[in-house]
Amino acid sequence: MWDVQGKLLVDLEPEGKVFVVIDLSGSSSEGSSENEERVFRQRLGPRKRQGAVRRRVHQGRLRKTGLPVSSLHLCGP
Repeated sequence: MWDVQGKLLVDLEPEGKVFVVIDLSGSSSEGSSENEERVFRQRLGPRKRQGAVRRRVHQGRLRKTGLPVSSLHLCGP
């Protein structure tokens, strides 16, 4: 059970206990006011596909017929 000062005693399995102390400082609204508008700064350089995932479709040829075949096949009717 939690104590008023943010202290907790946790029972561990199969045996043992852990004493946890949580000390919060400051507040979630500290440093910003409700009336203040958000200011967005422009980036200094181009991002050049930052975080982009490159995908390649693998293709082959079906025997001598020359029909393209994708490496992804669906199974079933």
